[in-house]
Amino acid sequence: MERLLYFLPEKPQAAWVRHSTTTGVMALCIGVHISLYTQTGFIGFFFLLPGIFLTGIMFDRGSSLYATALGAAFAYVSLRPTVPFPGYILPISLFAVTAAVIGLVAEALRTEMEKVVRAEKAKTVLLMELAHRTKNNLAMLSAIMRLQAKHPGVSASEALTEMGERIQVMAQVYDHLTILADRKVVDARTYLTEICQHLTASISGTSPVAIKADADELFIPANRPYRLRSSSTSL
Repeated sequence: MERLLYFLPEKPQAAWVRHSTTTGVMALCIGVHISLYTQTGFIGFFFLLPGIFLTGIMFDRGSSLYATALGAAFAYVSLRPTVPFPGYILPISLFAVTAAVIGLVAEALRTEMEKVVRAEKAKTVLLMELAHRTKNNLAMLSAIMRLQAKHPGVSASEALTEMGERIQVMAQVYDHLTILADRKVVDARTYLTEICQHLTASISGTSPVAIKADADELFIPANRPYRLRSSSTSL
């Protein structure tokens, strides 16, 4: 059903576009109604409701209410010559209420479709990010294995043990990079310091590099991204 959203105009539209399109749609529905009435004498206004639903799902509730007003006006013009007052008040009122509800339902349906589309786009972005991180992780493991292979005189058992320790350190680093949902705030200084410590441990023995974090004390909400402009990392 959400595929229908790709065929609908994007929001927001200019007022003159919404009103002119709504008028055209209702004119078409009224033409169908008049044609049916001319051939069969049927006086029902059911053919106006699809136009109201269409304008509601295309634009917004304002357009659907405008379409409802046009339909109610046409119903009044059609019934007044043949039905004495106040006989036409009840059917026109029922039509207006039904049409307004249909318009609101159409707008709510579009809102839900937009939420589904946004969720699908977010899921696609997350899957792409996951694939990118997996590729980076494999590249990093490959680099560590090549560095390990450059050390002569190390037995296979020792090399595999050391590799396992480094992979475990990498896993701990990613545990720190993932902010848990149950955390209210994150201590940025402790957060960066622990990450740098694990990174230093992961490259120890293969490269004479030390990583030191020099960060100010800063507590940030876990559910909001911040740039740590006051923090610096020195090698």
